Amino acid sequence: MKYLELQEGRSFLLRFEHKENLLTELRAFFKQNNLQGALFWIMGAFKKGTLVGGPAENSFPPVPLYMSFEDTREILGWGNISLLKDGSSKIHLHMSAGRRQETFTGCLRKEGEVYLTCEVYLKEIMNFPYRKKDSSSGIELLDIPEKKNS
Repeated sequence: MKYLELQEGRSFLLRFEHKENLLTELRAFFKQNNLQGALFWIMGAFKKGTLVGGPAENSFPPVPLYMSFEDTREILGWGNISLLKDGSSKIHLHMSAGRRQETFTGCLRKEGEVYLTCEVYLKEIMNFPYRKKDSSSGIELLDIPEKKNS
């Protein structure tokens, strides 16, 4: 385990509107407000979305197992936004999307179209680490310094 003590900054409350693409709008807000990193909580509903619900098989590096829905679902999730070394932003959002007795849980990847509204509480983190591609897994991991628990 590696760790980093975080320094909190501003807090924001965002309301996303019907038919907006959550990922596109969240990235735009992140850039417009010159954020380096943030933690956020989300609740609302999506008309459609695509999640990764784990690896297709227990292999390394993992092959994503994609799950999509287009039947309007209530959502609840938690995530973070960080910068990559090239200056672009990376959203890492784990969420559950439910309708009746069926619930998908996973990482939102390709799309998330808002149905009616989604509310996001976002907390700026001043010293959020960059993400860097890990050569063995192929995923972008937080680049936390070599400070380890003893």
